[in-house]
Amino acid sequence: MELPLVVENRLHDLAEWLIAWTTPSEPTPEQWNACCVFAHRGLHDDPRIPENTMASLAAVLRFEDIHGVEFDIRWTKDLVPMVFHDPDLQRVFGNSERLADLTSTELRQRFPLIPTLSEVVQRLGERKHLMIEIKEEHYPEPEHQLEILQETLAGLVPGEHFHFLLLDPATYEKLSAFPKASVLLVGGFNVAEISEAVSSQDFGGIGGQYLLMPDTEVQRHLEQGKIVGTGYPRSWPAFCRELSRGVNYLFSNQAQALAKILAQERLRLSLDPH
Repeated sequence: MELPLVVENRLHDLAEWLIAWTTPSEPTPEQWNACCVFAHRGLHDDPRIPENTMASLAAVLRFEDIHGVEFDIRWTKDLVPMVFHDPDLQRVFGNSERLADLTSTELRQRFPLIPTLSEVVQRLGERKHLMIEIKEEHYPEPEHQLEILQETLAGLVPGEHFHFLLLDPATYEKLSAFPKASVLLVGGFNVAEISEAVSSQDFGGIGGQYLLMPDTEVQRHLEQGKIVGTGYPRSWPAFCRELSRGVNYLFSNQAQALAKILAQERLRLSLDPH
């Protein structure tokens, strides 16, 4: 279950406050080199650039040390996957209409900043790693929608160019044509349950808020050869803490700042970004 935005933001604030009182271990050169920073819904520090727009997503192309970008997809009435987080347009655009009630033509005419998944794939494709969150929503034609996803992502290799993010393992039914290794399950307060599903059902990895991800689960999945991702570190202590735990995928709303730290450390250690 996805946390309410207010609760999620308070949790991030609490995590940063707690970490500020600690002295994290220094990451090893190997950990600095293996680090993959992802811009959560793109780079949108500028209030004029909303999250999940082409401007915010394509901005990551300017930063070599930002490995990729995370974004969400929602389906329109005529079954076009659009890059957008919420079921309705209220929070971002001040309009209460739902994407599922609008055709792609209507949506693009009235809200042209919202890109299609196809447009993002064409623009970023093999240039940046795509982390695509599949929302829990009604799929009126699941088989046809799966075919649309396959066609849209046909030029990319699952697990190499993109991964899917799921909050519920059952949502994988909508992605059954894609390998489980290309899917990361994301946990909240249910991280123990999600962790067990990753192991027992052989998904590609696990993600979650870093304060809620115990060291035992991090090590468990690293030993299984899984990807471990956490969000959303903002500060140097939080960044170092996660890297020194072996976390290799870091999702952040301050990806530009983390990329700057990462570039400085790689330069200091004479490391080449992967």
